[in-house]
Amino acid sequence: FGEFFSWGHYILNFINQLDMENIPDAKLNTLENNAKIGYDIPESINALLINICLLRKAFHLLLEEQKYLTRGLKHLFSLEIIKEIDFTEFEEIYFAGFFALSSVEKALIKYICETGKGKLILEGDPEEWPVLKDFVAYLGYRVEYTEHKGPKNPALSVYTGFDTHSEIVKVREILEKVKSKKTALVLPLSETLFPLLTFSIDMIDTKYNISLGYPLARTSVFDLING
Repeated sequence: FGEFFSWGHYILNFINQLDMENIPDAKLNTLENNAKIGYDIPESINALLINICLLRKAFHLLLEEQKYLTRGLKHLFSLEIIKEIDFTEFEEIYFAGFFALSSVEKALIKYICETGKGKLILEGDPEEWPVLKDFVAYLGYRVEYTEHKGPKNPALSVYTGFDTHSEIVKVREILEKVKSKKTALVLPLSETLFPLLTFSIDMIDTKYNISLGYPLARTSVFDLING
């Protein structure tokens, strides 16, 4: 299993891509034929690629039996049920912030646009971005240009510290100057939470709340129950 795992992960991603692009099994014949000749990969993986269509179907059936969903399967199911969804409750549905969409995502957006509800906001000129230009052509849309004055640059301050302790001390100095009660501290590493509490937050007369993703296994409650 250890030898298979990394390749299994690769095949899972590959099947996901096939599903997200809605690639029919008929288009996989070249891959299977090349696998029969042999790719420069372990023989056991070649054996799987020779039967990738069969493997894909069996994988889908197993997921359905176990009531699991992959990202690719969610795409395929969405494509199946989109015509059953009633969009009358929405006046307009906006799509924005997209760039390189999968084939299924394009089909979903096109269907919603054909209902007369879909509106697209492009962040970039399609004449300068072939990906956007192809998508607009696929939809059969006409691009309308609007004046864009640009956002105001936010006021940014950058602080540095040479280690965790110096960073925490700097955070305390900043928090002492902050008047807003709506302040969020985002920690890239959960290990810095308790040093932050001990040397910074607890030394300031401000109420706080800890939420979103701190590992339960690192808490004193867990140690108490475990003990």
